[in-house]
Amino acid sequence: MNDDPKPISVSKWVTFCLILAGFFVMTSCTIITGVAGIRDLHILRNANGKLYNDGVLAVRYADDINLFPAQIRSSLHSLVVETEPAKMQSYRQEIEINHAGLKEAEKNLMELVKGYPNRKRRLDEATAAREEYYAAIAPAIDLAMAGRRTEAWNLINSEAIMTPTYKLIDRTHTLADFVMKRAQDTAEENSARAEEMQTTIMILISITILAAFACSIIIGMAGLSLHK
Repeated sequence: MNDDPKPISVSKWVTFCLILAGFFVMTSCTIITGVAGIRDLHILRNANGKLYNDGVLAVRYADDINLFPAQIRSSLHSLVVETEPAKMQSYRQEIEINHAGLKEAEKNLMELVKGYPNRKRRLDEATAAREEYYAAIAPAIDLAMAGRRTEAWNLINSEAIMTPTYKLIDRTHTLADFVMKRAQDTAEENSARAEEMQTTIMILISITILAAFACSIIIGMAGLSLHK
């Protein structure tokens, strides 16, 4: 009697290889889907950070740069017409506080836009206009504090101050509008990226499901074949 084991048939080897291939395909699809998901989460996190910096913070600082000059102009007019020394001093302090706030907003925005030439250029223009405006109103502040209200009033309504005033308004409005537009662009880019990531994940999940279904059929047929 020959007790040697029977050799495994070619068909069974093929079946075994198909089972291994099925597991390999399933594992590969799962890994690819997982890696793609992790990558998309990383991209989404970076996109959210960019939106916060380029959108929320940048728009906030640009709005401050647009708002502070209006508050300075209001305090300056109040200072020029005021007669009580205590209130005059209060208005002057308001001007200094708003001027300091304006400079701080410029500094904060510069940290966000220094890598963007067009935004930086508009901020530089607004900063230069602010420096020109503040240099122009300084004599009017001194005149008002000295009680020379008529001279101060004539000065703030003269071309020497009105010209840099309009220039500052134009530069700050231009800056705010430009930063807002760039923030909207960033939001639209993030939305498009999110839709793209969603489509990619859905395709990978569909492929994984189809692969699982196909592998189940192959493994089932292979199991039947091995028992023959």
